[in-house]
Amino acid sequence: AALSHPNIVPIHAAAERDGVVYFVMGYVNGRSTAEVVHGTGPLDVAASVAVVRQIAAGLEVAHARGVVHRDIKAENVLVDAAGRVSITDFGIARVAEVQPLTAPGTVLGSVHYMSPEQVTGDVIDGRSDLYALGVLWFYLLGARFPFERPTSSAILVAHVNSTPASLAQIAPHVPSDVVKLIDALLAK
Repeated sequence: AALSHPNIVPIHAAAERDGVVYFVMGYVNGRSTAEVVHGTGPLDVAASVAVVRQIAAGLEVAHARGVVHRDIKAENVLVDAAGRVSITDFGIARVAEVQPLTAPGTVLGSVHYMSPEQVTGDVIDGRSDLYALGVLWFYLLGARFPFERPTSSAILVAHVNSTPASLAQIAPHVPSDVVKLIDALLAK
């Protein structure tokens, strides 16, 4: 709730009732970027840059306060009719100084977006969110993920050991400087 930024959905309250913990959050009249890509296909380069810039601005504020989102993905990024982007679902975020939230042998996050350090259980920081932002940007432009495998476990292994698919081949219209920036975000 301490995060206040135009690109972060505000949390007004957190409470518990009958053993259920819940958040009261601001309402965003829009669609997730997953819904946008599913409905209309990949974004054009300019639209993707506008989305990614706003996500990065929100993440900059969160990271400056020591908060790592841990689950940046297309479903957690909302876009309203005016094009304003809002990051939502800080539900598995953690303050950087706190112990990891996962127990040995468990995974917390969305497999297509997980950074190598999340997969291996290493200490994470804001760079894990930037890796997920690279995956999201790849998805926005290519309507697919950089690591597509038949099982979740194979996707997790690919994040750690494999080179991402080539966005330049999937979406040849994307300028090389954008491809290079996405490649830098996806660097292990």
